[in-house]
Amino acid sequence: LEGYVRNKINLPAKAVAITFDDGLKSVSRYAWPILKAYGFKATAFVISSRIKRHPQKWDPKSLQFMSVSELKAIQDVFDIQSHTHFLHRVDGYKHPVLLSRSYHVILFDFERSRRALTQFNPHVLYLSYPFGGYDNKAIKAANDAGFHLAVTTVKGKVKPGDNPFLLKRLYILRTDSLETMSRLVSNQPQG
Repeated sequence: LEGYVRNKINLPAKAVAITFDDGLKSVSRYAWPILKAYGFKATAFVISSRIKRHPQKWDPKSLQFMSVSELKAIQDVFDIQSHTHFLHRVDGYKHPVLLSRSYHVILFDFERSRRALTQFNPHVLYLSYPFGGYDNKAIKAANDAGFHLAVTTVKGKVKPGDNPFLLKRLYILRTDSLETMSRLVSNQPQG
């Protein structure tokens, strides 16, 4: 994807980059075995401060995060990348806290996340902004922290020449059918 955005390589039609945000235990439980069975690769954007030391007992009704051993176990399929360290929170107005933080606080968090994730990947080069929140400070901090690309929650497809720190994404929800996903990827109208 990085080579494609920077006009260095071409990708086949209908190519997709599969991403999962947060580092939830459900990803290792449900997505990992399916992706592995079909030979697919994906990126897990992990909130580094929420990685557990030891696996938690599975509870499908609660929001659980993967442990160190669970993240290591899925690395045959998943490329582990950053979803920040402590900045994945919202304020009292439900706005991403990243938007109210100074450049230096954001930079420190991004660098800390990259360092924390090196135990899984020596090349933490990609970022997913928390809740899709970004501003000029965050874009500059992402670049200065050493990231090569960053994804937003702006709906759309990536094209060569797009700003590498403002990449769009398409959403596939658990309630979406395979036909809906197919139409989304191939530019066919919904419905």
